[in-house]
Amino acid sequence: MPLANPAALPQYNGRQDTNDPSDARWLAHVVRLGVFPAGAIDPQAERAGRDLWRPRAHWVRQHTAEVLSVPNLMARNPGARCSAKRLVDRTPADRQGRLPEAAPVLAVTRRLAVVHGLGQPIKTLEKTVNTGLKPPPA
Repeated sequence: MPLANPAALPQYNGRQDTNDPSDARWLAHVVRLGVFPAGAIDPQAERAGRDLWRPRAHWVRQHTAEVLSVPNLMARNPGARCSAKRLVDRTPADRQGRLPEAAPVLAVTRRLAVVHGLGQPIKTLEKTVNTGLKPPPA
């Protein structure tokens, strides 16, 4: 029996019982139909690269969310529309002049600190992985 890829297995549509014998029958049926998604265990040498790429993906998602939240935060304040790219280059005093209250200035500054804080580890990780390892297939 080949190794299964659980994430790609079809769902148990309409199945009432889920015990070992019925699961075995269902898996045998899926194999007979030819839709059994085979899985594989990565070689030891490739696991280190994957373990490095996983946090990078999380960091990039978080970085993007923070960058996208800045213009939304600015749009909620009248007359303070500005792109995240422009705000990154400005000083906190410039940001304070564009926003009417201290709370939005603090919120924008916090988000930009996260953007700056995540940018360097992402670049370092990419440089490390790209020099010795190949990225995992998508």
